[in-house]
Amino acid sequence: MQDNLTDSLQPIRDRFIAVLADRQSEILTSLEVAMRTPELATAELERIGGVMHKIAGTAGTLGFGALGESAQKIELGILSSSQPDGTYPAQLWIDIVDWLELSSGLTRDAD
Repeated sequence: MQDNLTDSLQPIRDRFIAVLADRQSEILTSLEVAMRTPELATAELERIGGVMHKIAGTAGTLGFGALGESAQKIELGILSSSQPDGTYPAQLWIDIVDWLELSSGLTRDAD
């Protein structure tokens, strides 16, 4: 039974990984803008948070638990750590870069 479920989810998993590559580019672009332009950091990190929210739910459902947990941690970090001056804790930036590295392992393996 488990093999049938895994087999039936494979096309969805493959599509998720294909879309993940686009999400990585989106997140990387927002991260670069946020780091270069502090006055845009809040808006760009909120954009990253929205993407992470979508990934968090889907990744776990499709068997990519670590990716989903990491995305959720970042989403919550963005929501809880915004400062009035637009600064964020260094760990948040590190977590985003770590997530990009983790997710690139999935997309690289799919090529």
